[in-house]
Parts: sequence; C-alpha cells; structure tokens
Amino acid sequence: MWNRVNDNATDEAFDGATALHIAVKLASVAMVKALLVFEADTATRNEEGLTPWQLAKKKWDEAKKKREKAAEEEKAAEEEKGQAGHETVDASKRFEAASSAYLELLLRL
Repeated sequence: MWNRVNDNATDEAFDGATALHIAVKLASVAMVKALLVFEADTATRNEEGLTPWQLAKKKWDEAKKKREKAAEEEKAAEEEKGQAGHETVDASKRFEAASSAYLELLLRL
C-alpha cells in the first residue's frame, strides 16, 4: 500500500524548497513528472518567493545566459587560435543540455 508523504513540505536546508523546487533545481524532468503525478503543489513558494515554475524560468534564463557567454568565448577562441578549444565546446554543450532540461520543465509545470 502506498503511504503518501508530504511532498509539499519545505526543508530549511534547501532554502524552504519543496521536493518540486529541488527537482527543478536538479533539472530532473523525471522527478518533476513523478511529483506532478502525485499532485505536488505547484503554487508553493520557496524562501526566494518563487514557485517551482518561476524557479524553472529563472534557471532557464541563467542557463541561456551561460550558453550565450560560452558561445561568445568559443567564437573569440576560434578567432584567436583559428579553432575552438575543447573546454569551451564541452561547456557550451553542458549549458545547452541544462537549458533544454529547464525548458522542458517549464512546459510541464
């Protein structure tokens, strides 16, 4: 038998975040889906005053800015060396993956 836990309880160690806030911070689409199936509250605000959707939007914007910065650095490296450094390309790919995950979270919330 399923014993439902209080998935809307906040935790001071996580800045008043609910499990849904934490799933968003981790960019875990699977965790967000599971929490929404069990009707996690999407309106609860963390200590920053953000709902999970607002947090996902904030994280998406941050990832987008990082991706843009990485692209600028990659372009500068290409111009300087004639080719991009592997570190910049890897960073750009990581930021692109993170921003994609946050965008998917935004669409699900």
